[in-house]
Amino acid sequence: MSKRVLRVENNILSLTDTIKLNSIAKNEDIIVEIENTKGQNSQIFKKFSNNITISILGGLNYVDKDKYNSPEYRESTFYKPKEVAGIIQTFESIEREIDPSWNQLEKAMYVYKVFVENLNYNYNDDDSIYEDRNLLVLKNRKGVCAGFSILYKEVMDRLGIPCEYQNMQHHHSWNVLKIDDKYIPVDITYDICEKLSHRDNKCHFKYFGTNQDFYNDRHHNIFNEKDETVFQITTIPEDVLREAYQHIIKIKSYKTPIKDEICNNQQVKYAMHQFDNFNICLYQMDNQLYLNKYQEGMSKEEVFIPNNNQSNVDDITLPKFKIYNRDDNTSFCIIKDEETEGTYFYCDLNIEENSYRSYKVFSESNLIQPRTKIEEKTIANKLLSQDRLIRKVDHFNGYIGYVKNNIIMADEQFERETLNIVNRK
Repeated sequence: MSKRVLRVENNILSLTDTIKLNSIAKNEDIIVEIENTKGQNSQIFKKFSNNITISILGGLNYVDKDKYNSPEYRESTFYKPKEVAGIIQTFESIEREIDPSWNQLEKAMYVYKVFVENLNYNYNDDDSIYEDRNLLVLKNRKGVCAGFSILYKEVMDRLGIPCEYQNMQHHHSWNVLKIDDKYIPVDITYDICEKLSHRDNKCHFKYFGTNQDFYNDRHHNIFNEKDETVFQITTIPEDVLREAYQHIIKIKSYKTPIKDEICNNQQVKYAMHQFDNFNICLYQMDNQLYLNKYQEGMSKEEVFIPNNNQSNVDDITLPKFKIYNRDDNTSFCIIKDEETEGTYFYCDLNIEENSYRSYKVFSESNLIQPRTKIEEKTIANKLLSQDRLIRKVDHFNGYIGYVKNNIIMADEQFERETLNIVNRK
């Protein structure tokens, strides 16, 4: 490693630091070492010269663990300044969704869930590709255990949650959280790989603080690693895990008070909701539910246009949706998520609670186009009955099952052991 290494001791880089380091870099290529990205301003890194390499030590701090003091590990901490700027901006977008009132366990679970559901294992990994082993897994959305575990530690460091990066050299990597003076082992790679077998492709926290014999797993056996500590680990009680999970999944639900309007001498109850790339207005007139698009400046007469259509067969400017009517005189709307197969938004106006509700749900059934009228009634009254819906959202990550031959299909053992965070073992 011929480049000169400059360690930034106070960790937080300023505009003054940028000017000084750029001046040095005019005459030589340099490596700027920082402990982690906590408190760093993404815009600062955009001002660095291209012949400056940023080294984010994170879990690979060679000062703390001598085994990382080798070209193999040191080079996997290297980034271009613009790469660092992009990494920090991604971290910030994730952190904006974290409720400041959440405790450390809830924050740790939320970040874990985001990474499990958005990253994939690279089974074609090449040892020469450092991007699979460092923070650049964010760019490619795929990587291997080292990259996932380093990434997770980095965000925990940013949030002030004590987190160890542990490594069985040339074999496997994982993390150990320290929360309330207890050490909790988590293996994000295991959950990322396991999601392929899940019918909803979601995080189920199967390897999040659940294994008391963690270090006896052959992939976690670090008893001969002199730089590693075998912690006295603690598993998370089911009731604690359940309560934390119920807090973080609220980010996947949306509630807002219902509004009232008079239009053409008719009372209208309605709510507006902005989805990823469209705005909708869900409204009720004469006990019938309707959906229409909403754009800034539209008059109420343009928005509240009752018709007999209960889906968007004619209007391609609307998302694909369907209105369902239950036998108990309640109604709800299903909107298809075009980006993810099997993913839908359930929306309704709960008059008793005076609230508009929206939840993400997952199903193998085509909820927009039921095959028969009987199947439609089965979906409305059984698959998505109000009690069953809430239970599936709270306990099963929104997985509602599916309808086949007009019967709700469910693998009870699969759901209980894999999908149900409350009772899974």
